[in-house]
Amino acid sequence: MKLVYNNIIPFKGYLAMCIFPFIFVRKDARAIKTTDINHETIHCKQQIEMLWVLFFVWYGIEWFVRLVAYGFDGHLAYKNISFEQEAYLNENDLSYPYERKLYSFVRYLFKKSYIRDRISRKIVKKTIKIRKTFVVLKIICYFCIVITIFKWF
Repeated sequence: MKLVYNNIIPFKGYLAMCIFPFIFVRKDARAIKTTDINHETIHCKQQIEMLWVLFFVWYGIEWFVRLVAYGFDGHLAYKNISFEQEAYLNENDLSYPYERKLYSFVRYLFKKSYIRDRISRKIVKKTIKIRKTFVVLKIICYFCIVITIFKWF
């Protein structure tokens, strides 16, 4: 794979992006590490086994589904995509791209992984905060009802 340095692909905030057979790296980003190249190599293998176009179609659909599922938080949706989970969880194993079985990303569709657990904790915290807000609103409503009843008498 050939590394291509530019300021267009990938989007700002990302370091590298694989579009087989190239790995595009942002010029203004930090220095690319071996684990970053390995991460993108895993994506290259995924693209090859899904005939390139199907990879991006599946990626887009899965991102949108997870975007809705995780309350329109784009970063959580991105981290939760099965392709990304496989790449992030195996980027430190430099032999993984060459030893992985075909369609290994499928294991990450429904499997609980570190990334999902971390995301789940974040969502639980948001949910608890929302519930507390509703409890406070409920108490205020009950208080208003009680005051209204006492005014009638």
